[in-house]
Amino acid sequence: MLDEPPDNGFFCMLPWASLHVAMNGSAFPCCFADGELPIGSTREQKLEEIWNGKPMRELRLDMLAGRPSRVCTKCYEQEASGFCSLRNSANANFAHHSPFVSETRPDGSLPRMNIAYLDVRFSNVCNFRCRTCGPEASTAWYKDVSGRSFSGVIRPTASAAQIMEEIAPILPQVEQVYFAGGEPALMKEHYQVLERLLELGRSDVRVSYATNFSTLRFMHWDLLELWRQFSSVTVGASLDGSRARGEYLRKGQCWKSVIENRHRLSAACPHVNFHLSSTLSLLNSLHLPDFHEEWAALGLIHPGQVHINILHDPPHFRLTTLPRQMKELVRARYRDHIAFLSSHPKCDSAIRGYESAIRFMDSQDTTGSLPELRTTILDQDSRRQESFADTFPELSGLIAETN
Repeated sequence: MLDEPPDNGFFCMLPWASLHVAMNGSAFPCCFADGELPIGSTREQKLEEIWNGKPMRELRLDMLAGRPSRVCTKCYEQEASGFCSLRNSANANFAHHSPFVSETRPDGSLPRMNIAYLDVRFSNVCNFRCRTCGPEASTAWYKDVSGRSFSGVIRPTASAAQIMEEIAPILPQVEQVYFAGGEPALMKEHYQVLERLLELGRSDVRVSYATNFSTLRFMHWDLLELWRQFSSVTVGASLDGSRARGEYLRKGQCWKSVIENRHRLSAACPHVNFHLSSTLSLLNSLHLPDFHEEWAALGLIHPGQVHINILHDPPHFRLTTLPRQMKELVRARYRDHIAFLSSHPKCDSAIRGYESAIRFMDSQDTTGSLPELRTTILDQDSRRQESFADTFPELSGLIAETN
């Protein structure tokens, strides 16, 4: 038995308090883990088997011994750039589960399941075709795919009922449920979980989202009516740009509806913690500060209600693929934006996000991916009858023939 969790730079509470199940059934200790290194599959195993399976046991032992784990590379990379990683936030949010770490057996197993943080992606059902996404995460993307066959909905188990049966015993003791997709607002399982929690008298459960914010109603459900009954709701709206730029990046988005939904949420559920959860890629690298400043000026957010998600994959969309001259422009724009944020209170997290983005951008040179970037953008523009050069003229040089 161990006395207390180590502070070794590699330890994370999540393997002792969480489980993430992806849309295809692949299981991970968290949603930020390397997608090529699952610790199990709900299509082949029960959650209890995954919880104490060999990969999870080995991960726990590595963390306790201070050994880096390949599955956690993204967090290490973010921390090297100065970001507050999921590992950092999990260690803070679930520190009260530290005594459970002492129950770790010599083989890395635990005497019971302790899933305080539940993150199950019920399917890839989605109404958007975001540029940095793909058919594995969105059914709407199927129409854009050539040379591969995608049909039907991807689920973590053979049926929706099966995964609901798996998570039902966890709900009485869960502390936080994270919904993402696909698009969770279009998944009936998500609503069923909310209703079940309320039936159990668990309105104290922290409910959090990554949502494209396109709809607040589905079938007979009204999300706002459900959210009113929970004491803690956090909505991270996946919005990456405004107007035509936003609609280009997240195909299927209607900018008018986005604005209407924001006003409706603010009026009906003022207790909801709303923030922009923007994916920062090469595509919106110069525009993102403009978007954030615009929403702050309109009173739709406080300047600090911004969370930067650095895009890691696919590589050709990373900030590191920007040519040197473009990086200089981005760096100057971000420093101006940081000055803007610094003039407002409670913006420390947003400031760190942009500062870390600069460090991340400068950490590598992946300009060798520019030809793939050009091919990808032009191919999608042709399929969708869109124009990157017209929508993002400031970045049009990236797809010029010389690249």
